[in-house]
Amino acid sequence: SFACPTILSKKKEHAQLLAKKLSATSGAFEAVYTQREDGRQLLVQCRQESYIAENQQSLKSKYTLSH
Repeated sequence: SFACPTILSKKKEHAQLLAKKLSATSGAFEAVYTQREDGRQLLVQCRQESYIAENQQSLKSKYTLSH
């Protein structure tokens, strides 16, 4: 997932154009509006499944010291 810059997110057409340009170079993209409930749920799911979150979890458990 990628966050749309605020300047582009003001209009729906601009966000869709960004998704179209990204899909041309990086694969399939879909514009999801997080102001709606289903969009927020998808955003939470993406955050939980991202490689950054997975990496954080592995580092946290690996380097945690117990007293």
